[in-house]
Amino acid sequence: GSDHVDLREHVIDVPPQEVICKDNVVVTVDAVVYYQVIDPVKAVYNVSDFLMAIVKLAQTNLRAIIGEMELDETLSGRDIINARLREELDKITDRWGVKITRVEIQRIDPPKD
Repeated sequence: GSDHVDLREHVIDVPPQEVICKDNVVVTVDAVVYYQVIDPVKAVYNVSDFLMAIVKLAQTNLRAIIGEMELDETLSGRDIINARLREELDKITDRWGVKITRVEIQRIDPPKD
């Protein structure tokens, strides 16, 4: 019925956004977040739209994480960003019955010039 919650792993797109590095360079970043619902009851009742919430959280956290890094750190430190973002998101989504399984930065584009 309509109360069915899919427990397989899913992916959410975090659309490109401009983020300012510690050295005041603006980069364009986008990511994908893989998640799994582990507690359907919590997922349904705690957040009316947890997908949108995850996107917003991912964007906010990306700004915070990258804001602490210099441009070259961000370009070479994708794995660090992925890991920190996954950890931050997973802490928050835990109470929604959602596990963040993976986060992947799709691209970090430095300014054109």
